[in-house]
Amino acid sequence: MLRRLSRLLIALLCTALLVTLTSPAADARRKNKKGMRVAGITRVGQDWYNSRLKVGWRAVPGSSYQMRWSYHPSKLSYSKVIGSGTSGGTYSGALHRGKTWYFQVRAIRSGRVGPWSPARGLNFINYWPKAPTLSRVSQPGAVQFKWAYTPYSSRYRVRWSAAWYGQWPGSASYISRTPGGWLGQTARQSTYTVPSKPSQGDNFLAVGYANPVFGQVEANNGYRAGASQLSKWVAAFPTPAAPRPGDPVRMGTYNVQLYPTGARAASIARNISSHGVTVAALQESNTASASAIRAALGSAWSLAASGSGTGQQIVYRKDKFRALSSGRFNVPNPKSPSSPLATPWVRLAPVKPGSGKSQNFYVVSVHFSEDARKSRVYQNRDSGLAAKAAMTAINGFSHRTEPVIVAGDIRYGREPYGDPAGYTPAQPTFVRGGYYDAMAALTKVNTGYSVVNAGARQTPHPSGLGPRSDHILTKGIRGSRAYVNVVNWSSGGSIPSDHNLVYADLLIPYL
Repeated sequence: MLRRLSRLLIALLCTALLVTLTSPAADARRKNKKGMRVAGITRVGQDWYNSRLKVGWRAVPGSSYQMRWSYHPSKLSYSKVIGSGTSGGTYSGALHRGKTWYFQVRAIRSGRVGPWSPARGLNFINYWPKAPTLSRVSQPGAVQFKWAYTPYSSRYRVRWSAAWYGQWPGSASYISRTPGGWLGQTARQSTYTVPSKPSQGDNFLAVGYANPVFGQVEANNGYRAGASQLSKWVAAFPTPAAPRPGDPVRMGTYNVQLYPTGARAASIARNISSHGVTVAALQESNTASASAIRAALGSAWSLAASGSGTGQQIVYRKDKFRALSSGRFNVPNPKSPSSPLATPWVRLAPVKPGSGKSQNFYVVSVHFSEDARKSRVYQNRDSGLAAKAAMTAINGFSHRTEPVIVAGDIRYGREPYGDPAGYTPAQPTFVRGGYYDAMAALTKVNTGYSVVNAGARQTPHPSGLGPRSDHILTKGIRGSRAYVNVVNWSSGGSIPSDHNLVYADLLIPYL
């Protein structure tokens, strides 16, 4: 009994001695670990473009650090560990900007590794992007829209339209065929290819129509609901055809407003001559009015004979061209169906042919009408029927293979927007019939203004494209060197007509 008690007392003494000897070391280890625990993890910045978070924490004196992260706390133990020498801010790798990411940090000092900090969830700050700015570049058969990087944009898409402000009917159309039309955040351009040949359903965007493609870029932060900003709409023309070598003609079209004579006819003549026009198609000018304009132009000019009762006329520089024949044909008049519109033409030859084999050519002055009682879509249809009648008559000319210039007021016809079969307006009817609009020129001047001035000073249309009822259309002549809408011209402070003079530099191609 005494022996057993002795052995028990000895064991208890040894245990007490062991505890006494080991407790200070254990306490020291516990204090060391507690002193190395990292706290205060927070987001101190972000590299949003490269999808990285900058993480900081409270410093542990004399320590370096290790950091790890995961999209879920339970996955942290499987995460890659990166080293850091600073607590002031360490960048993560690339992360999803729409998720919460969980971070842990531990300190390392004198070879000792501290415990991992509690997991802390951090997020990106997803700001709204600013409104982007869109520019454009013309290309053969295409237009390219370009933009600079917009901060906090994770993706972009470019909407295109055949009408200003996206007013072409139907759902919004985007250039890229990716889902939703979206391009990545590194995208800086998107190219729209126009139809190669004018035809039904081409939205009037083939090069020969001389219509721009309208574009608008959307900058979007896909990690924040609704965070989109839009640029202004921009009008972009594809690169036009380069004309073939030939004899030069500066072809003008001028609706001179209600048969001017006297001082107004003289003012109109000054506008024509001061701009170097060599052939001019006049509308709302009868024989008396055109004779007054021709007289004011001077002895170098001649008036093409078209007979009485013709409300359109053609004048030309007789020192540059001579008339081989002239005449007129009728087109329908929706305003007064029993009185068709007499439409004059002249066949001209260069007086001093160029170095190549010159061609003779036809000029036609047209002025279509409309019935104001009809809807706009039916007015468009009527102007298209007039264009078909004109083309049928022109196809009956004796020298039908020679180039033709049709110039005049063929009505506006772009609205209501769309391309319903059977209701195509005059201008696209001509283009689909093989004609080329001379506004698709190598150089364009003042296409942002309307061709109608309404007797007042003009400012550019905010869309970048002015409405136009007056056109210069060519067959057998593809391309023009220049197109000019003569805006804000006056004589003695007086605007001579409610329309502008419009002219194009053409080349009658050599054979």
